[in-house]
Amino acid sequence: DGLKRIKEAFVSVKDKKDIAAIIMDESPNAAERVALFKVEDNSVRGWSAKGLMVEGVDFNGAIREPGIFNDVITKRIYYRGPVLKVPGNKELIKILSGTPQDSLTIPISIGDKPEALLYADNGVDSVLDANVNYLSTLGVMASKAFEMLMLRKEIMGM
Repeated sequence: DGLKRIKEAFVSVKDKKDIAAIIMDESPNAAERVALFKVEDNSVRGWSAKGLMVEGVDFNGAIREPGIFNDVITKRIYYRGPVLKVPGNKELIKILSGTPQDSLTIPISIGDKPEALLYADNGVDSVLDANVNYLSTLGVMASKAFEMLMLRKEIMGM
């Protein structure tokens, strides 16, 4: 019943802010700290979060240097594991106030183009639990919602 409600919410989005709101409303059911990052013109920017402050933070160089964001964007697959002390994670570690031993970062894409990244952890000293699949499902639904917005824009522009 809850999943049906979430699907209906994603199908009825009117803009990107709606997608972020759905994720922020639903993801705390799966992790204590959750953040969405926009991927724009070879940069990553903080967009929305619960349990963290990322809004407006620009992660300069995070795409070009080794780190979580670079791995997820270039490999186009999710990352599950610790936040390692490498150059590309430097700004993220500051925001997280440490290096979580377990985290999840999921790409939210339109085709091959990443639109956003969904990050989640349960704090510096905790691991994520079985709700990882739930976050992954939210990420897939968000990708489809971004595609629908793009198609809607294309159709309206004809």
